[in-house]
Amino acid sequence: MSNLKTLAEKISYVTGNIGAIEKEKKSTGVSYAFRGIDDVMNRLNPMLCEQGITLQNKVLSFSVTPRSYEKYNSYTKTNETKHSFYASVHIALIFSDGKETETWEEVAMSEDHSDKALTQAMSMAYKYAITRKFCILTKDLVDPDGLTPQRVTDQASNTPPPAPAQPSVPNQKVIFDEMRDKVGEFSKGSELRASLNDLLLEAKKKGLTDDNLAKLKTKIEEKATNLINQNTNG
Repeated sequence: MSNLKTLAEKISYVTGNIGAIEKEKKSTGVSYAFRGIDDVMNRLNPMLCEQGITLQNKVLSFSVTPRSYEKYNSYTKTNETKHSFYASVHIALIFSDGKETETWEEVAMSEDHSDKALTQAMSMAYKYAITRKFCILTKDLVDPDGLTPQRVTDQASNTPPPAPAQPSVPNQKVIFDEMRDKVGEFSKGSELRASLNDLLLEAKKKGLTDDNLAKLKTKIEEKATNLINQNTNG
């Protein structure tokens, strides 16, 4: 059991000794690295036990909203109805050593195509609350003893550094025209408006620049408004 007296001292001890938890997991779909809730809890649990700290979570509020939208399938050339659930949650983590308590609140959102949206949002809120509370690093700091400073010469080299390679930019007109054709296939403004984010994400993956994404968004919104007005007047 810890000899530290206050809860703040115990939390500070855990913060200083928990070390880094690297982002070693890879997501499916949109590729990015992350550290899961299990990675965080497996590291944190023995240190909380050592300091005699209990950790409880309380849901302060949550919401779950079903969504349905039409998404164009480029393979079958048809619109398909997609369903998902969007969840948001507000939780409180309660730290206690039997004498003092301390509360940390966190919010998170998630979207899932089955029944896991709420539990995913809760896990995310729980993980990020712990990560922020204990200031958990994603990578170990470099030991200064392992660094050797370069010697500064009296005369700087006259050789200019090599110019960085310029990344190739996909043909913006081809991408924009392709996305504009997809927008033109929509006949209902509500469906087009619901597919706005999917269309912009697809265009971004194809390499459309931010300026052209903004132009495409304006085109989609204008097209959706016109279709809605036409259907209303008709």
